[in-house]
Amino acid sequence: MNGADPATGEPERLAPAGPEAVPPQDPHAWSCRFIGGPPRLLEMKELYESLGYEVRLERLSEAQLAEECQGCRLAIELFRAVYTRRKP
Repeated sequence: MNGADPATGEPERLAPAGPEAVPPQDPHAWSCRFIGGPPRLLEMKELYESLGYEVRLERLSEAQLAEECQGCRLAIELFRAVYTRRKP
């Protein structure tokens, strides 16, 4: 892969899995809003940005998928976790 996310064209990143995925109670901390895929993924990104949030889209790890979805390359390639935080 060339380092660009096929779903968004943004640089690839992996979303954290496990206890570190739980956001702290800091109002300026990143908060995971949902996991989605195109075309709604980009619509939600634009919506949150229009509401004044910083938005980042993170690739999923296989561990974050439901058991029946593990091993599905399509889910890993297209779906992203949407994180937001208030702009400082």
